[in-house]
Amino acid sequence: TINLNHDELWSGKPKNTDRVEKTVFLRHENNRVSDIIDVETADFVNARIKVSYLVNFDEAAKAKWFSVDNYVKHLCDWARAKVKEEVRSVTIGDFCDNYHAIVANALDYRETDKKALKYFPENGMMLCEVEALGLEVDREIQELMDEHQRNIIEKTLDLNASKQSAEMEKEIVALNTEK
Repeated sequence: TINLNHDELWSGKPKNTDRVEKTVFLRHENNRVSDIIDVETADFVNARIKVSYLVNFDEAAKAKWFSVDNYVKHLCDWARAKVKEEVRSVTIGDFCDNYHAIVANALDYRETDKKALKYFPENGMMLCEVEALGLEVDREIQELMDEHQRNIIEKTLDLNASKQSAEMEKEIVALNTEK
């Protein structure tokens, strides 16, 4: 038999204890949990990542399902710690370019794996899927990064134009020499 202790459901993002609803209901399959994680990069830039998790509960561990008072908090605290640790080792530029992969790597997520990527033995919870849905960076930092990207694109276009011009000049010289 299952001990139907109360469970707590959180609403809102990022997950915190401000708005918690008590219930005896537990969705044990295809349970989507979303959160927002505040992180700081190696170059001290703050960012926010919106993430989504797919959670199932192990049928064989029904007796443990309610042994953690708040499984959402338990999951989000674990995931936040892993993601924050991983992000601290990359610059904001690298993070913006690869945030999906960085989040997946922090949580050991591989799309080809069919097994749970994290099993929580204390309550039989299984983290089965991770998605990084969006990234927010401070507006001023984002503007700096956009300007830097525009400069790189401009210089790349100038470089390509110069290469094409040099190639044309070489062909003209070669044709004149042949004449």
